[in-house]
Amino acid sequence: KTQISIQHHLKWVESRFKMERNESPLSSAIAVLTKQLITPTENDVLIIGGNRSNNEGNQRFRARVKDLSKAYEAGSKGSRKDLVDRVMHSVDESGGRFLKQHIDDCRDRVWRELPKDQIRKTVAQAFRNSYRRK
Repeated sequence: KTQISIQHHLKWVESRFKMERNESPLSSAIAVLTKQLITPTENDVLIIGGNRSNNEGNQRFRARVKDLSKAYEAGSKGSRKDLVDRVMHSVDESGGRFLKQHIDDCRDRVWRELPKDQIRKTVAQAFRNSYRRK
C-alpha cells in the first residue's frame, strides 16, 4: 500500500481551491492579458487622437453634452462639476466606457479605459468645445 502524506494532501487541496477561485498563476496571466485586450461596444465613447468617431456611444455623448452646454456655460464651478458628473454617469449607466486608442509595444492599436480624472477632463473639454462652436 502507498501512504499519502497529510502534508502532501493538504498542499494538493489548497492548490485545487486556488484553481477554483481563479488564483492559479496561469489564470492570473490570462486575466492580465484579457484585461488589456478591450473590444469597444456600441455604448462606448471612443477617443481616437483628434478624430471624430461616429460610434453610437459617441453620438449619444455629443447629444448629451449639447443638451447641457448652455447650463455648463452659465454655471458656477460647482454646477459645472455636477454636469460633468451627470454626463459621466449617463455613459456609465448605458453600459459604456471612455476608451482611448493606444499603440502598444508591438505597434498594434489597442483600447484602454481612461481613468476618472482623464474622463473628467475629456467631458469638460467637450462642453467647452460645444459652446464655442455656436
